[in-house]
Amino acid sequence: IDESFDRIKYILTFFQSINLKNIVFNNNELSIKFRDDYLKLTSKDYEIVGTVRREGRIIKATVPFLNLKKHHVAISGKFTYDLHKDILATEGNFTLSDASGTFTATKKSNAIDFELQSDTFKDLKHIIDKFKMNDVVRSWVVDRVQANQYRLHSLSGKGTIEEGKVKIDFDALKGEVLFTDAKIYFKEGLPAVNIPTLILTYSNGGLYFDLKEPIYGGISLEGSSVSILNLLNPNTNLKLKIRAHTAFASEIKNILKAYN
Repeated sequence: IDESFDRIKYILTFFQSINLKNIVFNNNELSIKFRDDYLKLTSKDYEIVGTVRREGRIIKATVPFLNLKKHHVAISGKFTYDLHKDILATEGNFTLSDASGTFTATKKSNAIDFELQSDTFKDLKHIIDKFKMNDVVRSWVVDRVQANQYRLHSLSGKGTIEEGKVKIDFDALKGEVLFTDAKIYFKEGLPAVNIPTLILTYSNGGLYFDLKEPIYGGISLEGSSVSILNLLNPNTNLKLKIRAHTAFASEIKNILKAYN
């Protein structure tokens, strides 16, 4: 992003129009087209098409199309960039796999913060793959909990850009995802718990599962809850509260035996 804004800054400063194709530079192939505020930049990493203009120290742009090729993310929106203060503010829409939604983000020097939400989608794995998570978090979010549909109510966080890559501050990360027609596999060898809807919340290094009308082996577990605490340190632990409106049947005994 920083390199691209440097290019745009000098384009707007020194040129009225540009039409360059197949520029081979630093193991990359670039093309630039600029005229009457219309700008198109392509490289092996991205393609961006939009209108851009400079007003003093501020660059303003409307971008109907931005394709981050290796991440398979398409973005449209608008941004302003303060050249002196190195502050970027942007908002718009995104598409990732079968998920689409809206976002806002700011970048000040190497610090970033962001917030996004999505419409309903079916493939959660592609979104989770964009974040570096430890094996415990990944297992519960992707493997142990499965659903027919997902919807990201909110995801907000902060991070830094280090050596060209984004490093997420997991202490500041907060998120809420709605799972529809969900199954939870608490323990290997046990049947799944069927749940019409659940809300998964991440905050303060913990995952919290808000279960709506959970059924296990035909038994209602209404009032039960699951949380995974201390995900960011070696003291990670599962807190499972089971409330069953039934006699002490074999299904409940099997849960207790599974957890020793």
